[in-house]
Amino acid sequence: MKILTILFALIIISGTAWAGEFIVIVNSGVGATLSTADVSNHYLNKDDSLRAFDLKGKSSARTSFLNDVVGKKPKNYKRFWANLRGKGDGRNYPKRKSGTDLLAAVAETPNSIGFLPSNMKGDAQSNGSVKILKIK
Repeated sequence: MKILTILFALIIISGTAWAGEFIVIVNSGVGATLSTADVSNHYLNKDDSLRAFDLKGKSSARTSFLNDVVGKKPKNYKRFWANLRGKGDGRNYPKRKSGTDLLAAVAETPNSIGFLPSNMKGDAQSNGSVKILKIK
């Protein structure tokens, strides 16, 4: 019980909507508050008003983001996009090799969204060109 209380307190103190391995960022020019469904829609080809950036590889941040926000396991997400591209409906999301590269891409690209490993929260906060999303 004590462990659950501590975990709950950490979630509240962190100020992020998810207790996972990631934070969601947007270019500082993005003014809207986004729901979890809104973020998911950007990664599922349902809303292209923001350019979504993805991380390459099999990081815990990517796995948590896909599971918690997009609602798909990484292999199912890959299959989802392969099916869309096969139908001519899907666009490729630019993937970045590292969180540092993704942070730079979102900072430089107007109307963009991405996610980072949660240990990069300080880097995101000190970058004046991105905002950390607090999802409603």
